[in-house]
Amino acid sequence: MLATLPPSSRPSDPASGATSSTSAVADRQPDIPTEELLSLRASEARFRALTALTREGLMIHADGIVQDVNPAMVELLGYDSASQLIGQQAFSLIEFTSDSLLRVREHMQRGSEATYDVTFKCRDGRFRHAETCGKGIEYLGKPARIVYMHDIATRKATEDALRASESRFRRLFDGAADAMYLHDEAGRIVDVNAAACEDIGYSREELLALKVPDIEVGQPRESLGLSWDKVRLGRERSIEGRHRRSDGTVFPVEVNIILLELAGKQLFLATARDITERKAAEAESAAWRHRHDVLTRAAGTLCTTSPRIKP
Repeated sequence: MLATLPPSSRPSDPASGATSSTSAVADRQPDIPTEELLSLRASEARFRALTALTREGLMIHADGIVQDVNPAMVELLGYDSASQLIGQQAFSLIEFTSDSLLRVREHMQRGSEATYDVTFKCRDGRFRHAETCGKGIEYLGKPARIVYMHDIATRKATEDALRASESRFRRLFDGAADAMYLHDEAGRIVDVNAAACEDIGYSREELLALKVPDIEVGQPRESLGLSWDKVRLGRERSIEGRHRRSDGTVFPVEVNIILLELAGKQLFLATARDITERKAAEAESAAWRHRHDVLTRAAGTLCTTSPRIKP
């Protein structure tokens, strides 16, 4: 069952003396009874008022011939007026890229009403990206199709920028010397770099099956949750912990955690650095200071208890 849409026609063009929309209906259907013609005129006026306000491009075509368009579609395709489009072959007006043309024809053949993306060349030679869908209707008593088209240049630019940003992040992530872990708020590890696999002795696949508490043994689960909450509030969090390797050995790490949004999801990026050498140096320095303090105290005691030597 086809949907029924009020008929429409060419807009009036005072400069050219073209007929108005309502008189065009009479021109197309001269044998319509007066009462029905008045109803059509009122219906068309309401329809044209709505389509003129919408920012979506609208086109009605029957057997590939454009029957009507709204101002948004005229602008989207790069034309000056509806009169340049009405009565023309739709596919001669819209120069789709080859893959977009295939999608359009497939959707038309199936009578699909699904929304999909297309790319086409405008009248001025610029390529535009649009989201479109079509629907079978009855127009002036004949089967036709109404096409909705929406400019998605902003969305495409945003998507391209996100892809570029994620590509740069991936290069930095994979090439980093420090171990990096991406995990969600439940602690599930969703990605790791090569340095993390090397540091901890697990394969990437093995690590993606683990949670943060499986490798972090220096911080209780509750403490980890509190740290993530602080990061979520907008503060970078740096903590010291101990990571357990696949062979069971444990080593000290310094972990910096930040919150990222990747592919529309919020994830924690934890950068872990092995601080074994630093801890060893700190321990040696502490031991040296202890020996120094012991010797200093011993020397002081010796000076106060020994008899003074007379010349």
